[in-house]
Amino acid sequence: MLYAGTVNRPVRHLIFTPSDYDTDDQRRWPLIVGLHGTAGKPEQVMEFQRLQELAERFGYVVVCPHSSGVGPRHQRYVMQVLADTQEHFRIDPERVFLMGFSRGGGGVWQLGAEHPERWAALAPISPATASDPAPLERMRDVPVIVVVGDEDKAVSVRIIRRWVRRMQSLAMVHRFVELAGERHDLSHVNFLPLVFRFFEQQGDRGP
Repeated sequence: MLYAGTVNRPVRHLIFTPSDYDTDDQRRWPLIVGLHGTAGKPEQVMEFQRLQELAERFGYVVVCPHSSGVGPRHQRYVMQVLADTQEHFRIDPERVFLMGFSRGGGGVWQLGAEHPERWAALAPISPATASDPAPLERMRDVPVIVVVGDEDKAVSVRIIRRWVRRMQSLAMVHRFVELAGERHDLSHVNFLPLVFRFFEQQGDRGP
């Protein structure tokens, strides 16, 4: 089921709950926070690569703020949306995951570094990535799956590979999925099940 909500301001976010969410009022659910790209909106994230279908199959609540998570103001808003979702829905605090596309992938890097204790795993997808991988030091204990197309011209694949090498040197739990022939929108490969499986593998580690 989809819900729309606001957090103390007229900016809408969307929340998806699996069809059996209301069958057990004691169950705590894993949560994916999904961030959109430049000029994006929550609906685009909810419709991305059959996200709702996969959340139904794997049993996840999903919240999509109207934000990329880039910059202090947007980071505060995303964290407000997260707090509001945890207050009003039965969320397992040990299984909160952060995923974002393009500029939203850059938001994943930033929020991962600013609040590493909050996330069970991160998934920056086609992420807008700063050249210096130093922020990884602050999230070295957070598992990360990175997805990018090797023909992406909107973000620097070379810089993303540099971050992946730094994750390797930090012995971080990570997976790098570089999709041959794919451009920025990754429209020809349904890769999102890989992200869900990675989250499943890391979910019992805790943030």
